[in-house]
Amino acid sequence: MECAKQLRSIIKQIDDDESVLDVGFASGHYLISIRNLNKISKYTGYDATKKYIQSAKKVFNNDKNASFVNGDIYDLNLKADIVFCCNVLHHLPDLKIPLNNLLKSFKKKLIM
Repeated sequence: MECAKQLRSIIKQIDDDESVLDVGFASGHYLISIRNLNKISKYTGYDATKKYIQSAKKVFNNDKNASFVNGDIYDLNLKADIVFCCNVLHHLPDLKIPLNNLLKSFKKKLIM
């Protein structure tokens, strides 16, 4: 949870109209931290593991501003104001395409 605290301190605040894309969201624990900053901003969790998507849809089913997308960082084509990708890149065999995709995905802030 230290990573979640650090992320929250980096972002500091999220405006109501700002969207958040969490690439490689896994269990969704960053969503809890995001909701401590803003209850209504649009959040999208993006992950390659279908099991995480299914679990998040159950756990966060009451959060109407959260959605979860199954996808691969090598094919990422979503956009958001704030994009973060924590604890993912060091697991990948090649970074060129994922980094290019992340750079194209954010409008205001990219946190890796």
